[in-house]
Amino acid sequence: MRVLLLITLGRVMSSVVAQPIVTADGAMPFLGYSYTEITASTYMDHPGTGANMVWDYSGLEESFQLYFTWTAIPNQQQQDTWPNAQFYRGGDSNKYFSVSPEGVYLQGQQHLLSQLIYQDPELVVKFPMNFGDSWSDEWAATQTGNGTRVGKRQALVSGYGTLIMPWGEVNDVLRVDMVDSLVIRIDPTAEPYLLLDTVSQYFKNGYQWWLLEERNSTLVFMGSPTQTLTVKYMDALSTSLVGDARSEQEGLLLFPNPVDDHLYVRVTRSYANATVEVLDATGRSVLQERIGGTPEEKAVLQFNVQGLAPGHYTVRSRDLAGSMINRPFVVHR
Repeated sequence: MRVLLLITLGRVMSSVVAQPIVTADGAMPFLGYSYTEITASTYMDHPGTGANMVWDYSGLEESFQLYFTWTAIPNQQQQDTWPNAQFYRGGDSNKYFSVSPEGVYLQGQQHLLSQLIYQDPELVVKFPMNFGDSWSDEWAATQTGNGTRVGKRQALVSGYGTLIMPWGEVNDVLRVDMVDSLVIRIDPTAEPYLLLDTVSQYFKNGYQWWLLEERNSTLVFMGSPTQTLTVKYMDALSTSLVGDARSEQEGLLLFPNPVDDHLYVRVTRSYANATVEVLDATGRSVLQERIGGTPEEKAVLQFNVQGLAPGHYTVRSRDLAGSMINRPFVVHR
């Protein structure tokens, strides 16, 4: 209810105060981009909305991590199954998306390589986003086994300000509150599940996805409610927000970015003896270097990118233990 009541207030305030704007240019996911998503062991809720807010999530502690990659749809069978999708996000499950100047649309998802959920395009994020903007979208999907999911999503850009992460501060952030109300049936004759999914996500212009997400999900089946509370966030290295992150979290620094001729990659001592490579938007390795030395040494590598086509790329560092860091950059001429 808090989300819906704020719509009128947000529209009034947006006309009289300055606020950051998140646009589609550079703010959408792009092929080849990879990041680490951290799930916190504790749930924290900072529901403050409005102008010049401070949302403090510095007390979050890590529970586990998942590694995600935005990938081109690889084969004809998947392209036929998801004809309108442009890419998918691999990780816990494959989720297929399309993009337009208006926003990011969920086309469907695949669980455990068997269950498919075909989605009539659901608007996941709308661009541009200004403080006070709101939108709604009908939620309709069919599942293998003739199950259905129907309902509605309502969203509001409810605030802007500073987001304090466990690794540092991020300024000029927009908060988006979204509410999904769904009725789920696993088959046409089954007892329905009722799902109320309340999500708050924090966005920054120029970053490719949300920085932090808090989710309160309540599932009701046969009158018995089950509540799930989670907070997920990006690590400092995935976000490229080097200026906001604390210096001890640097790990892997790229400069300049965007770049037109030579890219310099600074690797801290923690990643000595690592392999550093440049991946194109399809995930193909196009340049590669190996770091020698001892753990006490730091390295600065130089990559000649003059032969690469303009577009989005990723630098990946992999140490001998298998740990990876991924940092996006843009070749621009």
